[in-house]
Amino acid sequence: MLACLVVVDGIPWWPLAILVVREVGVTVGRLAVASEVVIPASRGGKIKTTLQLVSLLMFLVPGAPAWFDAIAWWVLVAAAIVAVVTGIDYARTIAAAVKAHRRHTDARA
Repeated sequence: MLACLVVVDGIPWWPLAILVVREVGVTVGRLAVASEVVIPASRGGKIKTTLQLVSLLMFLVPGAPAWFDAIAWWVLVAAAIVAVVTGIDYARTIAAAVKAHRRHTDARA
């Protein structure tokens, strides 16, 4: 949906890029350690998703005044910021899981 808004409504592309990179990175990272550990959704991840959805819903309100779109934009920027912070947090968690698995594997050998 955000990609469509970028193309059709001219919303800047960079929040979309941040969100896509974060989602792909977290998904690939989770899959990489899926056989050893389950990495649950964090509170920050849930906040990011909520901000993202609220922003999208706000952008989709027909005939909304300019100030409403401005608020939607800042909510989207907040979602992108939270995406960066939580992406770093997930990367640390995934790296720790990989390191723990390697230690466990090395100890068994």
